[in-house]
Amino acid sequence: MIEQIKTNDSRFLEIEGRFKQEINDFISYSHKRSELTGNVNVSSNKASSYKNHLIRLILHYERIYDDPFHSFTSYESFVKLNNIKNHKGFKEFNRKKSNFYSAALGEYERYILEFQGAVEIEREQNLNQEIQNYETQESNKDLLIKNPVIKEDMTLYNLKKRRKRSINEALYAKEKASWECELNRNHRTFINRKGRQFVEVHHLIPLVFQADFNYSIDFADNLVALCPNCHRMVHYGQSESVIPALEKTYFEREEKYPIYGIKLTFDHLLNYYLERPM
Repeated sequence: MIEQIKTNDSRFLEIEGRFKQEINDFISYSHKRSELTGNVNVSSNKASSYKNHLIRLILHYERIYDDPFHSFTSYESFVKLNNIKNHKGFKEFNRKKSNFYSAALGEYERYILEFQGAVEIEREQNLNQEIQNYETQESNKDLLIKNPVIKEDMTLYNLKKRRKRSINEALYAKEKASWECELNRNHRTFINRKGRQFVEVHHLIPLVFQADFNYSIDFADNLVALCPNCHRMVHYGQSESVIPALEKTYFEREEKYPIYGIKLTFDHLLNYYLERPM
């Protein structure tokens, strides 16, 4: 099934060198998680073992798909490796290896989501800053997404692959909300320099999970206008606050998602926020 390549094999060393910094970060993350869960005595060996199994999975992926593994920290990368679990014979092979391949994939997913969760917040902040330059003008309705649109590939930016975010879609989302917080229209902020009440936009389906969908999720109906306080709550709040916020915003636009080719249940959305470290 998966070739048990030795750690001194040139192919193994090439992957280790290609993602040296990211792999070191992954090992550090795994160490810290082991400490937090009280598994301090075994953390060092476990983190290194996770790393070794992941590298073998990457080599296996590249061999069977003839597709270079370009990124170690994108959610798309996790999806690629995780699909190996569906291959014939993997379940039995994994069992014979004490389930360590599936355990390594689980640790990798937690690492990716914590990393990308922080990146998602940073990129939303950048989008909300950039959009300030356009708030004296109206959105271009002719350019809005109105039907299923094949998702764009990620582009290279500052040596990292990122997905472009639409200023026009974000601007229209604010217009639709009348520049008010969609969780509570009475939440007042301040009038910005462009003469609008200050609100921010939030992707209800976080863009980090674009790989789960064939069509783009960067459309206005997936963007929620929020006051800064509610926006932070959705990212950092306890489930008692987050769940009602998600219920309100999801069910207000539930019927919109099929228009864009997106299949999404509330439980599916909830999983993105609560069962994964976003």
